[in-house]
Amino acid sequence: MNIVIDISWFASGQQPVQRAQVQLLEQLLSARLADRFIFLIQPGQQAVGERLPRALLLPVIPMAQVAVADWYKRQLPIVLQQQEAAVFIGRPGRIAAAKNVMQIGWLTGGPLQYPDGTTSWWSRWQYRRQLPDMLQNASILLAANAWQAASWSAAWPALSSRIRHLPPLPATDMLQLSFDEKQRIRDQYSDGKNYFLALGPFDAHSNIITLLKAFSRFKKRQKTEWKLVLAGPVDAGYPQFSASLATYKYRSDICLLDQATDEEQQQLLAAAYALIVPAQQQVEHIRLTRAWAAGIPQLLPAASENEIWAKDAAVYVDITQHEAIADQLMRLYKDEDYYNRLRQAASQRNQEYQWPAVMHWFDTLFTTLKDPPHGSGG
Repeated sequence: MNIVIDISWFASGQQPVQRAQVQLLEQLLSARLADRFIFLIQPGQQAVGERLPRALLLPVIPMAQVAVADWYKRQLPIVLQQQEAAVFIGRPGRIAAAKNVMQIGWLTGGPLQYPDGTTSWWSRWQYRRQLPDMLQNASILLAANAWQAASWSAAWPALSSRIRHLPPLPATDMLQLSFDEKQRIRDQYSDGKNYFLALGPFDAHSNIITLLKAFSRFKKRQKTEWKLVLAGPVDAGYPQFSASLATYKYRSDICLLDQATDEEQQQLLAAAYALIVPAQQQVEHIRLTRAWAAGIPQLLPAASENEIWAKDAAVYVDITQHEAIADQLMRLYKDEDYYNRLRQAASQRNQEYQWPAVMHWFDTLFTTLKDPPHGSGG
């Protein structure tokens, strides 16, 4: 079948998630040889074709984000007809105003988030007005992770049966380091000490102050030299974090790396004792798969959707209670058998979620696309 995909929103990106999505396209091209793939890009994105030689690239997506919505409405149905598309996969928040083609729509990060380029009050009003019809046009709605899927399902219960969350994509960029190599990373970033790791950005939604309180309680009770490494940008509009850090009793045990590159974050993950994700919005698959590849436990918010993929490789805790977080940090620190079981489970998750499993998930997804969507074009 002919499968048309808008890849312009990630084709040129260098973020880990964007690179993983291009890898996903490579895998789809290799696994689904009977299908014809047409990728929609912006002018100037043709370089991605070097990695996707079997696909037809059409540079038809407008360069200006503000023009995409109108293009989706007026021009995309024509392109889909010309390419005799059986399936179309769009971008977050944009679904074609077309009938007689099965669509897989990408949901935005949350029900209250707008697609890129939707900045004016008029464009946002138009988006909210057209959203119900757009959602009706999709046979399947994709969410980037389980948290997004749960958020949309809660806001739009009628969509629940059509929402699927993408499985974790393998962290093939993670290096396997020796003990000596990990120690060199600790020497460079944490004064040679073991450390818990949290990744930014650190803003008002990151729950970072609660984590600082938990680490303070951990330090007070354990009398250890261990560190807490915070790697990632700090939101300039969140002065409470800087103020809390300035008066923090254990400030010398906080290693703030607000300029850490993605490569440095990979190294920090590889040498960390455990990854702490103190906010539900930060439970991103790329963080989980990198932690699994590193073979380290994760401390995650207690929510059923987080257990879908991580299972027994993570510790689940009420992130609003710093005492609860501290208790789990202490258990990870003191209970070696418990810690090693979590490490083994992380390695097991890493083995499970490799490309063959992801391709099987997509085979199942495409198999479910039997009937064209119900709604009318917007």
